[in-house]
Amino acid sequence: MKRIIILALLILIGCAGNKPVVVQTIADDVKCDSVVNPVALLKQNNLELQNELQKKSHSLNDIERIKYLSSGLFDFPKIAERSLPKKTLDTISEELKTEFAEEFQRMVENSSINKFITLFTPPDSMIYDEPKYEKDSAKVDISIHSWSNGKDMLMVYKMDKACNSWRVWDLVIDSLSTTRNYKDQFNTILETKSFEELIKVIKNKADESYIEYLKKVIELRPDYVDAYYNLGSAYYGIDNNKLIEYYKKGAELEPDSVDGYYVLGFAYSFFLQEYDIAIDYLKKAAELKPDSIDTYFTLGDIYYAKGDYDNAIEYWKKRIEARPDYAIVYYRLGIVYNDKHEYVKAIENFEKAIKLKLDGYLLDITYEYMGNIYFKKQDFDKAIKYYKKSIELKPDYKTYYSIGDAYRFAAKPNFDKAIENFKKSIELKPNYAEAYYSIGRIYTYYEHYDKHDINKAIEYYKKAIELKPDFEMAHYDLKEAELWKRQK
Repeated sequence: MKRIIILALLILIGCAGNKPVVVQTIADDVKCDSVVNPVALLKQNNLELQNELQKKSHSLNDIERIKYLSSGLFDFPKIAERSLPKKTLDTISEELKTEFAEEFQRMVENSSINKFITLFTPPDSMIYDEPKYEKDSAKVDISIHSWSNGKDMLMVYKMDKACNSWRVWDLVIDSLSTTRNYKDQFNTILETKSFEELIKVIKNKADESYIEYLKKVIELRPDYVDAYYNLGSAYYGIDNNKLIEYYKKGAELEPDSVDGYYVLGFAYSFFLQEYDIAIDYLKKAAELKPDSIDTYFTLGDIYYAKGDYDNAIEYWKKRIEARPDYAIVYYRLGIVYNDKHEYVKAIENFEKAIKLKLDGYLLDITYEYMGNIYFKKQDFDKAIKYYKKSIELKPDYKTYYSIGDAYRFAAKPNFDKAIENFKKSIELKPNYAEAYYSIGRIYTYYEHYDKHDINKAIEYYKKAIELKPDFEMAHYDLKEAELWKRQK
């Protein structure tokens, strides 16, 4: 029985790697007129899978073939969603749903493939019933009768139409629903743990199984360098000694090579933060390949992390010499020159990064850096210009606050604009005491402001103190405002 179930579940798994196979969406321009027969689809997959699994031994290519044949038929996001209780689905964010589906898929994939390869025995016979469609023909049940060693089993694949093919959202084996089984397990976990903790449980299971999968790959092909590196990375946060052990084993397969030294340097820096050891390996890589752009970039990052700004600049500039069109290097140089208070050079490098079309997720940060630099130089008009460019890409409460400050401190202050932006900051972060305090300061101290109002100032100071009871300046200014009110 167990061996037959393995065949049934095999179609459930996709790539057994550390990243899930995402079910592809159908593009708008794809025509879905001709729909494949779901029985033919399952028959073909089962036949090819059995042929692969019946081999006496499996090469790495065989495993890749099994992964390829079994990927894509199951709709993992839908299975993941159906395996959760409705009250949980109604309360979690879309981001958590996506994370759960991805980790769920990894868990299923990674925990299955080794068992399938080692335990599979072909059934004596399999009979496919005619498909049972629902009225709209968008859903179908496919029943398969399987016999092995005189025992029979009924498997029912529940499928939804996906353009011209089908996706499985449940597999029922002798009346036992796979999706329901997962739901029962997750319900039990959620009785004592949060949803985030459930994701962590699934992630840990997926990671453990991924390690076993990679060990199987290495057993089949001991000279597969990337498997050692991937296995080392899989131990990150679990066992750093194992991490380095497998990285070194991978590097030993390519001795005195740029790649071997580079990955060891990367491992010691990124995973372990052992920067001096990392630098030694990376410099060896650079000696072997003087135009190694990745090596120079990583050395710059390490020296920056160590606080050695001059060496960081040196290696990032070497990276530019090897290939001058990489926007992120100029972005990095802008940051390090900003940290060194060399603001002219910082602006020059940020502008070069922008000109080279820096990625959007860094572009808003770059504009904010430039706004901060011009703010320090008391060029408030330019500061406001770049802050606004930043919030066009990504609204942020701190950036709105900085715009408010720039309007407040400008040679010709605009207090209405300052208050407007402080309030926008509060909209994004309602408990931002500093913004309430700054509005209070405007109503208190800028008597030439035509809307000067001690009562409003007191109101904003009190709100700032309510949010931040140890806010000393707010306490002081509140006393001053109350004193002035009494004197008037």
